[in-house]
Amino acid sequence: SDLINKALAHFRLHEFDKDALWAAIIGFVLGLVVLAILTAFPGQPNNVADGNEILQKLDTRASADNNENIQKDHRTNNSLQGQTRKDDNDSPAMSIFQILNIAIYIVLISGMVYFINRDYDNIATKWFVQTFPREAEALGLHHRVDEL
Repeated sequence: SDLINKALAHFRLHEFDKDALWAAIIGFVLGLVVLAILTAFPGQPNNVADGNEILQKLDTRASADNNENIQKDHRTNNSLQGQTRKDDNDSPAMSIFQILNIAIYIVLISGMVYFINRDYDNIATKWFVQTFPREAEALGLHHRVDEL
C-alpha cells in the first residue's frame, strides 16, 4: 500500500498526457493477458527429441550419407570421364522472397529515418555531418546544417 502511494505521488508530480498513459496501461494489461493465456495454454508439443535421440539420428544419417557419397563418386567418375560438369552457378543468388524481405526492411528503415529527420529538426542530417564531416562536405551538407 505504501509502495502504491509512492508511485501515485510520483506520477502526480509529473504531468503525463492522459492518452499516452492510457495507451501504456492498456498495452501492459494486454501483455499480461497474452502471457497468462500462453502460460495456461502452451499449445501442441513440437516433437522435440532429447540429445541422445538427435545424436543417434545424426550418426545413422552420416554413415548412410557417407556410403551414398562414395557410391555416387564412383558412378560419377566412371560416367563423366572426358566430359565437363555443368556449372552450379545457373541458379539465382537470391530468391524473389529474399529480395522482397530485404526491400521491406529497407523501406521501413528509410521511412523511419525520414520521419525522424523531419519531425526532429533534421537530426539525422546533423548526425551525419557530425559523424562524417568529410563526406558531408563532399555532398555539400555542411552549409545546410549551419543554416538550420
